[in-house]
Amino acid sequence: ASWCGNCAVVMPHLAGIIREHEHDDVRFVFVSVDADPLALMDYLIRNRYDGLFTPYLLRQRQDDTLTDAIGGLKGHYKDGIPYLAFFDRTGKLTAELDGTVSRENILAALARTKGITP
Repeated sequence: ASWCGNCAVVMPHLAGIIREHEHDDVRFVFVSVDADPLALMDYLIRNRYDGLFTPYLLRQRQDDTLTDAIGGLKGHYKDGIPYLAFFDRTGKLTAELDGTVSRENILAALARTKGITP
């Protein structure tokens, strides 16, 4: 979310990783809980994140949908952001990170998802 302090810390790490893995067999999906789509787009453009991914916007009060979807995959999304979920190519949830996480944590989760021991 454009207004989320922890998200602002994590996004540069994520953007760098996305750029580094753009030719890998890795896909990144970005889901935002911004209430204002224009504020989100302004944030993405201002920080040069536009073009890295297509943001999917959850409407207000739609967090339960995400909670149910992740819970159905044996995940533990608890309505906090940022929240990163990693899925292998079969759709199995392999890792979850939340809050302010480091680049190293993201890379380790990505490696586990790809079946590589970091």
